[in-house]
Amino acid sequence: MIRATALSVVDQAMLSAVNFALALVLIRYATPEEYGLYTQLIGLQALFSVLHAGLFVSAFLATLPRLTGDARIAYRSAMSRAEILVTLGSMVLVAGATWLAASWLHHPLSFAVSAASAGALLSLWWREFVRAHHFAELAPGRVLRVDTFYSVLAIAGVGVLVGANAVNATNVLWCIGLAGALVTLAPILQRAREHAHEPAAVRAQVAASWKAARWEVATSLVTWAHAQTFVFFAAAQGGLRGAAQISAARLLAMPLSLVWASYANVLRPSASRLFDRPDARRELARLARRSVLFVLGFAGAYSLLLLAARSTLDRLFFGDRFEGLGFLTALWLVHFSLTGLTTIAASVLRSGLEFRTIFGIHAVCACSAVACSFAGLAFATPAAFIIVLIGAEMLLASLLWRRLRARLRDIASLPPGTAVSHG
Repeated sequence: MIRATALSVVDQAMLSAVNFALALVLIRYATPEEYGLYTQLIGLQALFSVLHAGLFVSAFLATLPRLTGDARIAYRSAMSRAEILVTLGSMVLVAGATWLAASWLHHPLSFAVSAASAGALLSLWWREFVRAHHFAELAPGRVLRVDTFYSVLAIAGVGVLVGANAVNATNVLWCIGLAGALVTLAPILQRAREHAHEPAAVRAQVAASWKAARWEVATSLVTWAHAQTFVFFAAAQGGLRGAAQISAARLLAMPLSLVWASYANVLRPSASRLFDRPDARRELARLARRSVLFVLGFAGAYSLLLLAARSTLDRLFFGDRFEGLGFLTALWLVHFSLTGLTTIAASVLRSGLEFRTIFGIHAVCACSAVACSFAGLAFATPAAFIIVLIGAEMLLASLLWRRLRARLRDIASLPPGTAVSHG
């Protein structure tokens, strides 16, 4: 698992650098309003991805490692066919919904902007599905290759935009979309063709995944409500410039979030296999402890390095265009350090198929965070919204770890040789 984790960290470091570079290009070569628009459209990707993340990533990662032989190939192929059909249809719906919602809120967008946002979202869905395939097969090296090709294409496309003096949110989104589609379409089609299926068989496989995914979809929705709405609250308080400021501070801390997400993709298949072992409690507890040490060590080292170089990075990357980034960045570091701890507990619980329990915990935290964010509008600083997120994350971490400890105690109480139930 050490090699897999190292490759995943390298992979996420590269993706973090690409995301940072894309944002930096918009900050340097476009207006703050364009960057503010970009951050809001990117933030909406998580909202529009709740079904996909639950059905084609979380449930897929929890199910595929337990299958073998022809059943494994049939499931993988059926889900690939469903991925193509569902995402293409969803892309059209997302483009229309974005355009209509913006018009309804009296901030109209051109349909070209809505289409570019939907295209970028489609490529994200395909890339996450291909990555889930490789993580489920414990092949992080293949994930790294996919993301390397995507990164090269995306950066090359944005480089062309800079040379042509055509940098704006719409064109950057098109670059992201085309790069992701070029890298992932062929692998998905290959998987879809590896097993013959009748439409009814595909529906049956998707229905089986939905049994595990339905609570994860609801969890993703409430998670978005408490983790991604900050940019909209900041925009309500300070306009697009306010959204740009809080997002710029978040950029410097985002590598932590990306590393946690990648580590979870390695952790969950490993934990899924441990649930089927006779010594499940001891091995799962050991895996959780090692994961916590990794999170604390990595977060501490990165935070110290970033804070030491923050002033230099502010001048180098942002040109001192935003005020008060130092304090906001420090708050984001605290927040993302806590998300590492919640990610570990939630990943192990998801491996045990406790999706319904996780949803209940996230719903409590999301309601608290959104209510407090509305109260935060009364303050004249975006720091209030980050502090709300820190409080919600502390509550989330305590509840998830409490449930994980209870689950491990339940496993320990089983008679020797008893199979461990999932969920």
